Amino acid sequence: MPNTQLYGKDARNALLEGATKLNKAVAVTLGPAGRWNLFRHMGSVVSTKDGVTVAKEIQLSDPYESQGADLIKSAAGQTVNEAGDGTTTSVLLAHAIFKAGCDAIDAGAEPVQLVKGIERAKTLIVGDYDAKAHKFQGGLLESMSVPCSPELAFQAATISANGDEAVGKVVSDAILRIGVDGALTIGESHSPDHVLEIVDGMQIPAGFTHPYFINDGARNRVVYDNVTVGLFDRRISTANEATGILTAAIKAAQKDSRALAVLLIVADIDPEALAHILRQKMKTDSPPIPVVVVRAPLWGDARRDLFDDIGIITGANRIESPQGKDYDQLSIKSFGFLERVVVTQSKTIMTSPFSAEENNLYNVNVLEPYLDRIKEIIADEGLRPDERDAAKGRLAALTGGVAVIRVGGTSADAVQETKFRVEDAIHATRAAVSEGVVPGGGSALFFAMLIQSAVPSLASTSSESKGEDLIYSILPRPMEQIAANAGFESVDVAAFVSERWKEGRPKCGFDAGSGKLIDDMIAAGIVDPLRVVRSALNAACSAAAILLKTECISAEDPQVPQK
Repeated sequence: MPNTQLYGKDARNALLEGATKLNKAVAVTLGPAGRWNLFRHMGSVVSTKDGVTVAKEIQLSDPYESQGADLIKSAAGQTVNEAGDGTTTSVLLAHAIFKAGCDAIDAGAEPVQLVKGIERAKTLIVGDYDAKAHKFQGGLLESMSVPCSPELAFQAATISANGDEAVGKVVSDAILRIGVDGALTIGESHSPDHVLEIVDGMQIPAGFTHPYFINDGARNRVVYDNVTVGLFDRRISTANEATGILTAAIKAAQKDSRALAVLLIVADIDPEALAHILRQKMKTDSPPIPVVVVRAPLWGDARRDLFDDIGIITGANRIESPQGKDYDQLSIKSFGFLERVVVTQSKTIMTSPFSAEENNLYNVNVLEPYLDRIKEIIADEGLRPDERDAAKGRLAALTGGVAVIRVGGTSADAVQETKFRVEDAIHATRAAVSEGVVPGGGSALFFAMLIQSAVPSLASTSSESKGEDLIYSILPRPMEQIAANAGFESVDVAAFVSERWKEGRPKCGFDAGSGKLIDDMIAAGIVDPLRVVRSALNAACSAAAILLKTECISAEDPQVPQK
């Protein structure tokens, strides 16, 4: 079909209609009394009030309207990328900004200057972006924030999970245990309850090379404490090489006044060398040296990176090819130490020593700069996505271990719906622990409006001034929508909160769950992660700015026959 165009007000009206339809579906999910959406997914009917899930399912038939909806969806996507939550708020704000902007343009405002005013007001609220720190700093929202305590982490998770305290507890426990950069996955429980499993230490995707190494037959695994570690980035081919490694490990332990309880070898190994190690293990005329061989996973740069990561937590040096000619000459510095190792057929979990004193490499002076280098890789937008994802995995493995949240439920549909909320709660809790929290229920944005409305504008043009005023006028929308979804008069709620704030209660707000005005939302546990609120407003302004500056849209018009 041929492309057709819409211009000026007609174009904006079509885009606004699409944005409005999206907003109607998504905005009703906001808050503790948010309403539900039904849609069909993979043949099943899904019920959810997860905003980002609802937004993804909205597909409009009109090609012009769909462009408006899709750009608003991009705001939700940007919010997910930056904070992992807040998608419903970003859709609500983007629509409100675009609608108010269209009215301003129809009344004579110049679009580019209008957007300039919007950007100026947004910066005052969210702060300036620090490219080095890769986050926003300063701004009115940050001035309202407080550090996130364990109690507030639980509340942030619970609120993001739509008031589900069971989800809030399991998610907050997981984040507090493994840290904001820790690896966390979602699985399914075999019971109605949610279960948290924590794997302390580092996990690598490689298991034992021979079942004879198993010493825990009931669980088909190898388990040892007080482990000496050797990392060999070179194939071990012969019996002589294997003997040299065993001899060097014994000498290294003796020089360090240690008894060699067990030796963990991570390497590619040929059958001759492996057979020799197994024969040594089977000797009965003298106490054998407990050894377990794990095949080195990955290859090339990825393997070297993994070995270096293991070295950081164990103190072992990666033994490269030139160093491997005389294995019996290896020194104590070549080996590392672990508190415990658990090896299954497919993975190895390594727990670092009890204290930093046991391993002079595992301390803040070495570990923190090492982690900083990995973070620089993650932040390097010039690298391929897979390279950055690999660096994220390395950082997670080094900083917090591995957690698995197993989601329970009474049916497959219930488990699936809960998984959506668990994902939101994970992102919200990470954001809260990382950068702190602000008064929830839309209060923080409402307070920003109250503060800035009393500050003289610095705009250089009338249109720019309208852009600033426009932002302040839409900031109450999240609080009003939360109240409306709970069946309260949004205008009355805004007036009541404003009165309380002016009376000197800077953390007050409205609890839509109970229908009560709260003097201290943070003390009551009704909080929003600072990063989420910032990201939602920032993404909304970006999407609305594109829409407001659009003068022409093109699309395949299904009403126009193809020639």
